[in-house]
Amino acid sequence: MANRPNRHKWGPRMKRWMVQAISRGKRWMGIVPESPSQVQIEITNRCNFDCVMCQRKDLGINFQDMPFDLFRQVLDRIPASTRTVCLTGWGEPTLHPDLLKMIQLTRDRGKLPIFTTNGVLLKGALGQEILDSGVHTVTFSLDSMDEEEGTLAHWEPAAVIRNVKEFVGRIREGSLPIRTGINTTLHASRADDVCGVIRFAGEIGIDQVSILRLDLRFQPTLRRYSQEEERSVLQRAHRLGRKHSVRVQSILSEHGFGGRFFTLFNRNCPKPFDYLYINWKGEVTPCCNLPTMNLQNILEQDLQQVWKGASLSRFRRKQRELCGKCDVLYYRYHPENLVNGTQDALSPKPS
Repeated sequence: MANRPNRHKWGPRMKRWMVQAISRGKRWMGIVPESPSQVQIEITNRCNFDCVMCQRKDLGINFQDMPFDLFRQVLDRIPASTRTVCLTGWGEPTLHPDLLKMIQLTRDRGKLPIFTTNGVLLKGALGQEILDSGVHTVTFSLDSMDEEEGTLAHWEPAAVIRNVKEFVGRIREGSLPIRTGINTTLHASRADDVCGVIRFAGEIGIDQVSILRLDLRFQPTLRRYSQEEERSVLQRAHRLGRKHSVRVQSILSEHGFGGRFFTLFNRNCPKPFDYLYINWKGEVTPCCNLPTMNLQNILEQDLQQVWKGASLSRFRRKQRELCGKCDVLYYRYHPENLVNGTQDALSPKPS
């Protein structure tokens, strides 16, 4: 297991937990803060992968890059109180020719630049330039350690795993203040893949693994566990994370006891209460899964005005009918997404 920096001592962890708990409570009570805590900017929709669970094509997205001049204007309209800016849309950020400049400009504006990558290009000179850019967090998409299957046979697992090890190794060797994470999706009958990713994270010193629920709206061939089985798999994953000193995020930890209680009374998704998405044209939308729902172009109004404006307030009230059966951030499945159990999730498995 890799040695970890001092930031993982109990004091900072407890402070972070308290801040997150307060934030989650406000979200689930429907309290709108003065500004979103995170803004996600779609710097590109081009990608070198074609993942089976990705909705890029289903959402009617044009595969374009955001020009750097537009990015600069977008960034200048984000309020100072918004600390985190995610430079990832429905594409691979490392394909954008100005990614390094965007990271540096975001940091210069006093914000925390983060992005998610498949890791294929994050090697050699580019990898080192990213490390030197001022990036705050780099998250890798990784769904399996199986070099034969990869992530449902859509990527080059050996190359990606090698790049992740090299990149994270440079961070640890230089004691760099860069956080790292892995996003992994949970498919029915593939609980062992998730556990393998958590063990890998612990071995090389990854800070966090986030387990994502599949969105079934566009890909009917994708399969989930039953709700009971999902809960069992996630509980097992959290236990494994504690064993390997990896912070595991999932529907269980996102909601906690308080969140599960509030969902009995508040059926809304929490995302529009602390987050906004800006597509490659500068259009503000309430969610990454609604990239073409234009509330307002940010060049016409400051983000603060959009955040408190009538269009977003109306969306928050009517989101259930506008979002359909999307339930990726809900504790409970949407009734139309309920599935029969696969039974393998509940069987005892070695840790």
